[in-house]
Amino acid sequence: LYVPDGSKSARRLFDASMLDAAQTAAAEGVRLEAAKGTDAVRGETIRLEGRNVSAPDRASWCRIVRRLPLEGALKPTGVSSVWVKGDGSGVIANFQLRIDRAYGGGVSENVVKLDFKGWRRVDFVLREKNMDLASSVDWPYEAKYSLSTPATSYCYSVLNMPITEVSVYLNGIPKGTSAAVEFGAWDLLPMKRSELAQGAAVSINGESLVLPFALPSGDYAEYESGVWTHYAESGAPVERVAQKASPKLLE
Repeated sequence: LYVPDGSKSARRLFDASMLDAAQTAAAEGVRLEAAKGTDAVRGETIRLEGRNVSAPDRASWCRIVRRLPLEGALKPTGVSSVWVKGDGSGVIANFQLRIDRAYGGGVSENVVKLDFKGWRRVDFVLREKNMDLASSVDWPYEAKYSLSTPATSYCYSVLNMPITEVSVYLNGIPKGTSAAVEFGAWDLLPMKRSELAQGAAVSINGESLVLPFALPSGDYAEYESGVWTHYAESGAPVERVAQKASPKLLE
């Protein structure tokens, strides 16, 4: 329930004006083309197209990277936002932030599955990660996701550290096929608190329940055995409200 604060100034991570100074790389057996594009609404864009000629599907990566100077580098503000044009291929695009070892090191994987066509705004909240998707393919660096079991994943924090590298990857391209992603300006935005209003509907097992209280930013709710429990961001219970549900919902 934290949302981007569009009323404050964004800080630019990557856009088409930076393309000439950027570098590209690809796995053996993958061909990458990076070029500028134009959209009537989003202006200049960057388009990446990767073709997997002979690489394993799980490791068919290619990327474009912009390196930022150590001095005066940007620091994450809680969320980054970018307009992404999917091609419906289902491959993975990774908008990655990286921290140099001089600052302790850190990687923020911000992944989106390109299972849609057309433009979509994507907000990557740094405190929320889709690590299952990120770890479904192999990356060209040590991915320290597994803590003790394959089901336990984590990622090094990049909060309050200077960003020294930003990359956009494509990965998971089936052999013999191509995939493309186009994106507009990629910005850092500050966050602001929001609230989920009382009466919002929640769908569980195809059945709807009405939230009986408002949820301020950071708070969360659980429904168990016919009772809603409202928890504060700290995890302390705030209130409990009974609400009947159909047997199908509780299956």
